Amino acid sequence: MNKRDLLADLEKMSEIQKRVITAVLLERKRQDSKWGEQNHPPHYWTGILGEEYGELCEAINETVFDNPSDKGGFENMRREAIHLAAVAIGFLECLERNKALWFSSPTQGNREREALGDE
Repeated sequence: MNKRDLLADLEKMSEIQKRVITAVLLERKRQDSKWGEQNHPPHYWTGILGEEYGELCEAINETVFDNPSDKGGFENMRREAIHLAAVAIGFLECLERNKALWFSSPTQGNREREALGDE
């Protein structure tokens, strides 16, 4: 898919898709504003993503099991899913920013281990 095809597809998105993608992008902006550019090594991202995934699971469980809690319901599930999606995009941004440093040299294995804190 080329850039022109992608732009054409974006114009055809449903209102729900536009609303969801806009919400995720706004959350990315909020995260960047709060934390600045994040360039954690990959194994740090698993912890951050895991924490966000856990919060989404909690919101779903509180809803499905109808627990008397303020952590369930549509708005909480939606918010936590948006947070998780935005953090996943943040991880992808970090990988793109650090690709040359972490993955592109003959000593890639050494640099990966350094990035991972193993050396």
